[in-house]
Amino acid sequence: MAVPAGPPMDLGALIGRRAAATPRLPAITFDGHTTSYGDLLDQIDTLAAELAAGGVGRGDRVAYLGLNDPMFLITLFAAARIGAVFVPLNYRLTAAELGYILTDAGVHTLLADAEHVAAADPVLTEAGVRRALALSAATGWEPLPELVANRGRLAAPVHAGPDEVAVIMYTSGTTGQPKGAMLTHGNLFWNNVNALLSFDVSQDDVSLVAAPLFHIGGLNVTTLVTLQKGGQIVLMPAFDPGQALKLIAEYRVTTMFGVPAMFLFMSQVPEFAAADLSSVRFLICGGAPVPETLISRYGQRGIAFVQGYGLTETAPLALVLRADEVSVKAGAAGHACCRCRTYAWSMRRTTPWRLASAARSASADRR
Repeated sequence: MAVPAGPPMDLGALIGRRAAATPRLPAITFDGHTTSYGDLLDQIDTLAAELAAGGVGRGDRVAYLGLNDPMFLITLFAAARIGAVFVPLNYRLTAAELGYILTDAGVHTLLADAEHVAAADPVLTEAGVRRALALSAATGWEPLPELVANRGRLAAPVHAGPDEVAVIMYTSGTTGQPKGAMLTHGNLFWNNVNALLSFDVSQDDVSLVAAPLFHIGGLNVTTLVTLQKGGQIVLMPAFDPGQALKLIAEYRVTTMFGVPAMFLFMSQVPEFAAADLSSVRFLICGGAPVPETLISRYGQRGIAFVQGYGLTETAPLALVLRADEVSVKAGAAGHACCRCRTYAWSMRRTTPWRLASAARSASADRR
């Protein structure tokens, strides 16, 4: 007897099921305004319909250039709802660097905020971008707010398979041009399973997202898994240590991802000593080991760290050091996540040394 196919695990299905289950719960708070899951899905499906009307189809690339903004996540999910591939762009890049990525990825449609239209404008034609949408009025760009105001919702979403590419995230090594890491819907789904099991994410969680969403840490350590669970994202356009402390107190933030420097800067502002951090369950740190002095500084406020090791290519979780282990195993990378296998080779025996983990093993493990 044939085994029936399971429910879809694509990003579009993720947000669709969540909105259907908890339409009135808060999804994203940004600049003092909170959007519910139901309203978020309305915006996603309206943009998806506009992208489809502009010629974006299954497998086409849709890029986003700008600071952290709800529209970043709306574009990600809208692309997924029509089977397209999302390409987040680093807003710190020059026009020439953006042009390389736009060309290499084969971007069909580019969305950009007001601050970054000028950076991309000189390279659009040469890069072969067929449609440029601006989040506010910009010469030579189509005005997105006007377009979606006159557009209905997507009639029916496309469900991409688990092995179809969802996101192409560019990452740089020590030599050569940036490389596009092709993350599938399955990669992202199983990363969220790892995060759920490692961090015990709940619907009651409120996660402060201050790291850039164009980076895998900002996008997929707490952001997507919190949305999958029906928690609330408090989104900052960019990191500011004093403002982060204020938002933690105002919205009763329970989790936050950052690199050690971010948490160091937060601990150095005058407001830190008196800041209300009583809601924080733990802080998740990646990018480098958490210094013992920083562990101690936050420990005095009753806050523990969870440390993770990962790569863009692993979507990103590979290893996690639990909160109860960080102080006694300072500098350790952690244990392999539940749905990961890790392998290490010595440079003396195998060149180059490599870690092979979640991105490749998830597909084998789920069968």
